[in-house]
Amino acid sequence: ATWFTQSALLDDAGAQFNLGIMYLNGEGVVKNPITAYAWFTLASEKDYEGAKGILSIAESEITPDQALEAQQAIDKLRRTIAKE
Repeated sequence: ATWFTQSALLDDAGAQFNLGIMYLNGEGVVKNPITAYAWFTLASEKDYEGAKGILSIAESEITPDQALEAQQAIDKLRRTIAKE
């Protein structure tokens, strides 16, 4: 997760996708569908293969309130990536 996070914060879509998978399934990290949704969103914006399909799966696992929280996470990640 550490290496994927470093690459994802450098705007690597593959790393963003893989982090989404890890957070969606709780593999190597605490399961968190909100964080998974955020990473899948960033990967899908870069047209990373498979990201849009799995984004809809992650979306189905969060509530409307959590969707607002996910949007805040996405915005924060975008600001962090822009600074790198």
